[in-house]
Amino acid sequence: MPLLRKIAIRKFDIPRADADALVHDVFATYLANPSNVRDLHPYLIGAICNAARQYRRRDAKEQALFCAAAICEATPPEELVDGVIRNLVINTTLARLGDSCRETLRRFYLAGESAPVIAQSRNTSANYILRLLHYCRQRARTIFAALHEGS
Repeated sequence: MPLLRKIAIRKFDIPRADADALVHDVFATYLANPSNVRDLHPYLIGAICNAARQYRRRDAKEQALFCAAAICEATPPEELVDGVIRNLVINTTLARLGDSCRETLRRFYLAGESAPVIAQSRNTSANYILRLLHYCRQRARTIFAALHEGS
């Protein structure tokens, strides 16, 4: 037991109280299933090293998450933040457009339907759909500009 504690403290720089807990966990794991162990000494050395490495990984993740630095390792990349903001703005813009504009824009741009196909399903003319698309795009730009100014 002192050897395992010494390995954890000196080799992995684990605090003494935590090293004792790791040693206890290693022994508890061994005692739970001793029939799986052929040679006890190498097993215990390997187990304490693995437990100490796992402790260090967990500690590093916690330090990264709760760091005091201006730019923390846990801070998401700028591209991710920009993407989330862009998606929120687009979703908010579409929500404010209304059902008719939202559905027409979705069908034209996302589903790739042509104006005549949309017009036929709505029992109207292709020119009306083109004017509606123009109006909806203009309205979307206005809403987007208002959202952008508010941020």
